[in-house]
Amino acid sequence: MIKKFSVLLLVIALLLTSLIACSNGNEPIDSTETSEKTTNEVTQGTESFTESSQETEGKTGATVPGDTVPGDIVPTDPAAYTEGLEFGLFIDGNSYGVSKYTGTDTEVIIPSVYMGKPVKFIFYNAFASCFDITKVTMPDSITGINETAFSGCISLKEIRFSQNLEYISSAAFQSCYSLTEVVIPDSVTRVENSFSRCTNLIKATVGKNVTKLYYTFFECPKLVEIYNLSALDLSTDDTISAKIIHTDKNAPSKIVDQNGFVFYSNVDTNEHYLMGYVGDKKELTLPYTI
Repeated sequence: MIKKFSVLLLVIALLLTSLIACSNGNEPIDSTETSEKTTNEVTQGTESFTESSQETEGKTGATVPGDTVPGDIVPTDPAAYTEGLEFGLFIDGNSYGVSKYTGTDTEVIIPSVYMGKPVKFIFYNAFASCFDITKVTMPDSITGINETAFSGCISLKEIRFSQNLEYISSAAFQSCYSLTEVVIPDSVTRVENSFSRCTNLIKATVGKNVTKLYYTFFECPKLVEIYNLSALDLSTDDTISAKIIHTDKNAPSKIVDQNGFVFYSNVDTNEHYLMGYVGDKKELTLPYTI
């Protein structure tokens, strides 16, 4: 009898222990704490994605959250820029260069900043054979123009160079047939055959810090006047066909523009040549005198 009673007490004890454990396991959960934890986890995940996306945008062109169109340019400077410019991250990861132009504007303005980094270069072939471009304005952040960057821009008439430009590479402006004048800034030290075959180039200025010209004006048959502010002796360069080379930047020009007709007029040597017409008239009457 005592043995049966002991067994019964043991069973009752086990049942009570089980009930207490179940009661504790079903204790109510603090919904506020759970909500805060979930929210924090979601927020951290979003921040991580955003940072990753911004880094990717700088390197591959992926869309940053908030962009409306993939590849949109979002300049961080207030200056205007031309739609259709594309950029590539330079190898150092600290600057960008213009890599391509697909726009339709004939006058191109390049921004000084893209994605929070300076725009320092115009890359290889960036504007090559953009036949309709007539004017390019570069910011002073540009330090280099690479090979064939503007080659074959046959309508290009005006270039505003960066005043911090250091070099102009091979064939950068080759066969830009509408160029009549170029002014290479004092900041430039190296110019290769950058303006070769610019067949209507009449006048050029070489900046004071240029130390190397290599076939720069090769096959520019109309180039008759150069202002050479550098220490280079251009008179011995047989690739330059200029009739007069000034070493004084204040020397009066021998180029005369008369109603769109451009003349080379040198009274000292009694040489007077009609170099071309840069006006916009369709019907022309040649002048008798200058």
